Amino acid sequence: MRKFSFLLLSALIIVLTTSSSSIANVAYEDIDTIPENCISGVFSISETKKVYFSKGNLQYNTASQKFQFAEHQYDTIGHSGANTGTTGIRDLFGWGTWLEGGNPMNNSVSNRKYKWSDTKKSAIGSEWKTLTIDEWIYLINRSEKTKIGVAQVIGVQGLVILPDDWTLPNGVSFKSGFAENDAPEYFKTINEYTATDWNKMESAGAVFLPSAGYLFDMGLFRVRFGGYYWSATAYDSEAADFLIFSSRDAKQGGGYLRYFRQSVRLVRFAN
Repeated sequence: MRKFSFLLLSALIIVLTTSSSSIANVAYEDIDTIPENCISGVFSISETKKVYFSKGNLQYNTASQKFQFAEHQYDTIGHSGANTGTTGIRDLFGWGTWLEGGNPMNNSVSNRKYKWSDTKKSAIGSEWKTLTIDEWIYLINRSEKTKIGVAQVIGVQGLVILPDDWTLPNGVSFKSGFAENDAPEYFKTINEYTATDWNKMESAGAVFLPSAGYLFDMGLFRVRFGGYYWSATAYDSEAADFLIFSSRDAKQGGGYLRYFRQSVRLVRFAN
């Protein structure tokens, strides 16, 4: 009887151990799976929420009339395409026009035509989210701003943001912070990456926000000088808040009129 009890107990231990291991492996795989169209790094945007960033800035294709993500993180349209016309690709948008039911080609100068609804999702997919201004600021202030730094990536100026868990790849360097002056040529004085260098950084989870400027009254301003990225936060009935950065700083932008067209970088929650 004792021998039978011992054998039964041993079998039970084996079953429980195997089951626990399988459960642990499944849980790990779920967490470790990178969602489609996302950069691999995980970023805290509050004490309780973490996100993945999309693989590039949001774009709108006027031919297909569909939203898409830029192929690379450093891609910007600039003066070409629908940013300054009606055909081609647009990557600067009036506030909220990328939500379901919005008009990404809206060129109205009436700010009240640009609305936000927390019940409406991003038109490119319901899983995608726009950061609030508090989330943008929490993100850039992590570790006393040591996880952000301006850079020039394959000739494009912008802001590098490192994930929560970061290991610097072999053969590249990263310096956090900003230059003392505000001009395109100063981005590379902090960090400069070739295509090979940036592939290593991106593979390790780094995010890059290009300095795409903004469009106002059909005039494109501050291209290469700075980035203007919308948040989901209204400033007042006429304006909305955003993240702004240049070679000299990154901070809350305050209120810009909603019909200004700015960059949009979407995120989705990490498990």
